Amino acid sequence: MCSSDLPELGTKYPKHMRIGVNLFSTRSNVVVKLTGDKKKLQTAVKGMKWPMGATYTHKALDQARAMLKFAKKNRMKTILLITDGRATDRRSAFIVARFRKSGITIKVLPVGRGIPMWQVCRMASAPCSQNVEMARRWRVLDYQMKKFIAGTCPQVAFR
Repeated sequence: MCSSDLPELGTKYPKHMRIGVNLFSTRSNVVVKLTGDKKKLQTAVKGMKWPMGATYTHKALDQARAMLKFAKKNRMKTILLITDGRATDRRSAFIVARFRKSGITIKVLPVGRGIPMWQVCRMASAPCSQNVEMARRWRVLDYQMKKFIAGTCPQVAFR
């Protein structure tokens, strides 16, 4: 269960949720393997540098799928794709179709106006309205991210 009563920074929360981070452009690199350690995740994300280059979304999606390969079968599996550009290689649309068949939900958070909405919806799981959240600028990403992550939880508890 996801809760609005978050523990202090650096603690592990929620107990059974694991998050991994990949940074991609021309290459896709694992920044953090699947973990529930919030402090480790925040430190790694703050240390990331924009790699510049092509937008090889298909490589990032393949690497994300590889991270989820050993997750327990009964766990929800969600990939959150944050991108500021159209996929350089259009293979990502075909990869997404395979993910859907395997039960992985793909949520897409495009930053800026570089990607037409029809392409964003093609990458996201259906329905598009529940799996896409737009961020016009990187500055508003923090607010959008909290809203989006709350939407990945099957139940949200407010106390």
